[in-house]
Amino acid sequence: MITVKNKLLMFYLENFPEDAYSLMIKHSTDDVAGLLEQCDIKRLTNLLNLLPVYMLSEVLKKIDINITGNFYNFLNVNLISRILRKWTSEGEVDKYSEVFSLLNDEMKMKISGLLNYRDDCIGSIMNPAPFSVLPDLTIKEVMSTLGKERNRYSRYVYIVDSNKKLLGIIPFKNLFYAHSRDVLVSKDMSTNLITLSPDLKVLTVYEDKAWTKWDSLPVVNNSGIFLGVLKYEVLEDLIKERNYDFGDDALSIAIEGVSDTFKIGA
Repeated sequence: MITVKNKLLMFYLENFPEDAYSLMIKHSTDDVAGLLEQCDIKRLTNLLNLLPVYMLSEVLKKIDINITGNFYNFLNVNLISRILRKWTSEGEVDKYSEVFSLLNDEMKMKISGLLNYRDDCIGSIMNPAPFSVLPDLTIKEVMSTLGKERNRYSRYVYIVDSNKKLLGIIPFKNLFYAHSRDVLVSKDMSTNLITLSPDLKVLTVYEDKAWTKWDSLPVVNNSGIFLGVLKYEVLEDLIKERNYDFGDDALSIAIEGVSDTFKIGA
C-alpha cells in the first residue's frame, strides 16, 4: 500500500532526489526500496537514474529483483560502473557478482571498459556511449536518428569518421535553427574543440576553466578516437561523494593540457 509517507518519498525522488537522501535516512532504505518495487520497470529505472551514487548504492541492496524484474540493463552505464566499484571497495563481492551476471553482453563490455581505468581518472566516470554520427548525414537524418535513440540524448551531437575519430561537435539546439535541414551536419559543426584525455585526474579536470563555458566535454585517446563524454554534473557528484578537500594546494594546481583549444585537421 502506498502510504502518505511513501507518497512524500516518491515526490522527493521524482523532484528533489538529493533531498530524498535525508528522507531515506529518516525512513530507512527499506521504505524507498519497497516503494520502488511498486513501480513498473520504466518508472523504476527513471527514478533510479536520478539518484546520487551514495544513495543508489544502498537502495539497490534492498530492492527485490524477483518483484521488479531485471532493470539493471536500463540503468545509466556510468552509474552502474560506479556502484560496482563502490561495492568492490566495501567488500560486497557477492552483490557485485549477482548484478554483473544480470547485465547483457553490451553493458558488461561498456562497464568493464570503465572499470579498467583508475578510479581517480575521468575515464572511470565518462559516458562511453554518447550520440555520435558520421559527417555525411544531413541534419534531417541526424534528427531522425536521434529521435529513435532518445536514451542516448545529450546537449551535443558528436561527429566522427568511420574509425571513430572525433571530427567536430554541434549543439543539439543548432539542429533546430539550421537554415536548411538538407545540409550535411559536417557543414554546421564546430571543429574548434576542447577535449580531455581519459587518464586525467578527476581533481585536475574539476578545477579547469573550461567548465565555465561547457557542461560536458568529449574524451579522446592520443589518436583522437572518440571514447566518451564527461558531464560536469557527474564530475561534481563524484567530488561530493568522495569529499575531496580543496585546500590552497588543490586550488593552485597547474592545469596542464586540459584547456588547450585546437582545431582538428589544422
